[in-house]
Amino acid sequence: MNTNLSSSHGSNVTNLQLLITDVTGYGNRYDPSNANIKLPALQATQTLGLNAVNAVEIAEPINTKAKAERDKGFKVLSKQSTRINNAFIAAETDKTARAHVRSLVLLIQSGRVNPKDPTPAPQEPVPAAQEQAAAPKVATDNASHKMNFGNRLDSLFKLIQFLAIYPAYSPNEADLSITGLSALYDDLKAKNQAANESEIPLTKARIDRGNALYTPVTGLVYVGQDTKSYIKSVFGATSPQYLRVSKLKFRKLKN
Repeated sequence: MNTNLSSSHGSNVTNLQLLITDVTGYGNRYDPSNANIKLPALQATQTLGLNAVNAVEIAEPINTKAKAERDKGFKVLSKQSTRINNAFIAAETDKTARAHVRSLVLLIQSGRVNPKDPTPAPQEPVPAAQEQAAAPKVATDNASHKMNFGNRLDSLFKLIQFLAIYPAYSPNEADLSITGLSALYDDLKAKNQAANESEIPLTKARIDRGNALYTPVTGLVYVGQDTKSYIKSVFGATSPQYLRVSKLKFRKLKN
């Protein structure tokens, strides 16, 4: 499979392949003592990098599709839960029961009983020395995001069990019935599981890509940079050989 080598990570792989093409043409004049930049090692590194980039590009659309299907399903649930609440109010007069259903509906819709303040208080600027410590927040946010779907599913399950003990709640609308809601719960649970499981190979592929491209000394980017330095040392900074490869950039990027 051909990867999208115009992408940032893929461009590093493409540039090493271009570099290898030039190195091959040098013949016996290219004879480094560094084992990492000998021609066979360069070819192996390029292949490893290409496979690593391709693996991410295979896993990403699967994960994107699974998350999109989950989001679509939960969007339907948010609208449907309002109908559930109104149907229960129309059928049941007990105020305590109504309040409980309403609290569960709010949890289904937003993951919290009290809606989050849309205008949070301004925060103090983070000192430069603390910026690096704050970086891992992305992983925390992702875990919180996944937890939110799980919490909403749990609230839907609790709502279905609660509605089932009230005989008065017997809507004619099939999608609001206990059977319809149970089917919806099963469908959303499967979509949430699929989305979460699709992140596992994607996370592994990104880790493997990072190792293949950005491991100090042996990673593709470092090998490419060292190869350029060796060519510069052999042929000179103003030589046609070096000027030809000097434009090939190897950049360490966020994984």
